Amino acid sequence: AANRQQRMEREELTALVAERTRALENELTERRRADVALQANESRMRDIISSIADWVWETDEKGVYTYSSLQGSDLLGRTSEEIIGKTPFDFMPPDEAKRVGAIFSELVAQKAPIKDLENWSLSKNGERICLLTSGMPILDEAGNLRGYRGVDKDISQRKLAEEHLRANERKRRRLFETMSEGAFYQLADG
Repeated sequence: AANRQQRMEREELTALVAERTRALENELTERRRADVALQANESRMRDIISSIADWVWETDEKGVYTYSSLQGSDLLGRTSEEIIGKTPFDFMPPDEAKRVGAIFSELVAQKAPIKDLENWSLSKNGERICLLTSGMPILDEAGNLRGYRGVDKDISQRKLAEEHLRANERKRRRLFETMSEGAFYQLADG
């Protein structure tokens, strides 16, 4: 009877070990699948970031860059190492850094997204670059701000075109205001 009891206990133990082994094998298989899916997602994101013309970046809660895509280096004429560890304000003229810093401080206090914030930066060679900045706050589980993740688009050419249009409009107005004789417009069809 004792042998039979021991044999039953051994069989139960063997069955339990086999069940737990299958469970571990299933868990490992799922973990491998999750790792493969994560690697595919990471690869997809790297490809997307590399293929877009905009600068993708990430900052910590103080606005210090912790990540910068290669497009940031192209825009600012600086290496990633020269960007990481700096803030956007380090690349702005002082008056612009003050103006944008005040806006950024309000957004940080509210943990609010950055939406289409126009700001001027200077490239390494001193060229002025107008950026259109958008970003989302990064919050931890407790709702504390950990930084921002976003995109900057170079809108310098658009801003220059707008300034040329304004300058031409000012010239046209001055011309009409200083004319001693009247002027009128006539459509091509009379």
